[in-house]
Amino acid sequence: MLRLRSREGLLSRESAEIACFGDGTMDSPEVLLERLVFTGPAQVSLWADDGAVGVVDFDPETLQPAHPYDRCTVDMSDAPDPSSQG
Repeated sequence: MLRLRSREGLLSRESAEIACFGDGTMDSPEVLLERLVFTGPAQVSLWADDGAVGVVDFDPETLQPAHPYDRCTVDMSDAPDPSSQG
């Protein structure tokens, strides 16, 4: 999991999860964060080790992400139906 944190001493804030990368389990194939770059005052771009790129916009005051980048879950929409396997 990846979170943003401000560096303002006692007034620091921490965001909710802005990105999740898999840990190598069946439900979460291993995907590692390769690089993160602040691409704007309220935006980060993330590169995974498999070449995928994600962009997360966040509120600069609260650090809360608009839409987290999720690489922890497997998309089974293209998987074959096990009941149709013979």
